[in-house]
Amino acid sequence: MAAAAAASPGRVPALPEHASWVSGQARAQYSNKLELMLSLVGYAVGFGNIWRFPYLVYAHGGGAFLVPYALSLLFLGLPLFILEMGLGQMFRQSALGVWNKMDLPRLRGVGAAATLCTFFITLYYNVIMAWTIYFLGRTFGAAFSRSGLPWGDLGEQCPESLLIVRREAAQSPWIIDSRTGLFNVSHASDFWCPLSGLPRSASQVPDGFVAVFSRPSSCPGEAAVRFWQQEVLQQSSGMDELGGIHWGMFIAFTVAWLLVYLTIVNGIKTSGKVVYVTATLPYVALFAFLVRALTLDNASLGIQFLVAPDFSELARPYVWGRAATQIFYSLGVGFGTLIAFASYGERHSDYARDAVTVSLINCGIRRERAWCATQWTRSVPNRHIYPRRLRGVPSARLLGP
Repeated sequence: MAAAAAASPGRVPALPEHASWVSGQARAQYSNKLELMLSLVGYAVGFGNIWRFPYLVYAHGGGAFLVPYALSLLFLGLPLFILEMGLGQMFRQSALGVWNKMDLPRLRGVGAAATLCTFFITLYYNVIMAWTIYFLGRTFGAAFSRSGLPWGDLGEQCPESLLIVRREAAQSPWIIDSRTGLFNVSHASDFWCPLSGLPRSASQVPDGFVAVFSRPSSCPGEAAVRFWQQEVLQQSSGMDELGGIHWGMFIAFTVAWLLVYLTIVNGIKTSGKVVYVTATLPYVALFAFLVRALTLDNASLGIQFLVAPDFSELARPYVWGRAATQIFYSLGVGFGTLIAFASYGERHSDYARDAVTVSLINCGIRRERAWCATQWTRSVPNRHIYPRRLRGVPSARLLGP
């Protein structure tokens, strides 16, 4: 290198494409730009897009929530995303080593803290993966045994429902639909419900009404809740009752960690190939769900419910804080992972454009998932809604997990 510099005075010799900017040590690199982009998209788009974002829209002003959300993206999330991508690409180091390259060794604790946070988040994300694998196993088990989905329905075991009926109409044989065991919609004006939630006790009966109990012939929602609580979680009464080993979940959790190991065992040589499946397959499934959701009855009402704005919510600082939190968490800034990803990318890539592209994809997918949740649930999404609604989809066993 000294000879080359002497031969060309005033010129800095070019570093090898795969060399570290400072130390000159070789660093692995993604085979192509697509692997980096898929890794970034797969990292940024996660469970929060299905579970958390639709709930935040429902709870904080509908379409009005997109105002603080978009501003948080523009002034907080995107600048930090670009900064982390730039640091990783320039210094070719992870969140721990980048501080040494910037001659700020005292700030290595920031990188260590970010790495530790990522580790703890990985622990509970793997629990969610284990739940998915458990559902997958039970779904294929039902398919091979030619039985229904294990969370399908309780049938005759459905619990009784409490209905609060106007006293004058309580003795009418038409007040309850004999086919379903549910209230007759044509007599909806004869029923009473509290302002929030559902009536759970006969003590809630107001004057002029009486409590009527009816057993529905089908209760897929209750079946999903029972399957989740009794067979998936197997919750005990408390920490003083540890219970035994849930062998199904134990196997699922082991498989989840084994998949993680196989993905990262050879670094980006393997993870860069795995993302072709893990980062694209969810979008294919989401597109299928979106098409299905838009073909349901009253789909337009669901979209209207999602986007109808309540601008009075914008006067609450809490709403702005929730929007900023969602941006930070969904883009994954501050965890050091973006620095690591970018350090394996091309040295001369346009990292600002990459950051903008990933952010827009992230926000677009979040909107699509919110639409799906709105059409399918019309309520706050939770882990019970998905298997319940899935029963009505053709070939449900293929989509069961």
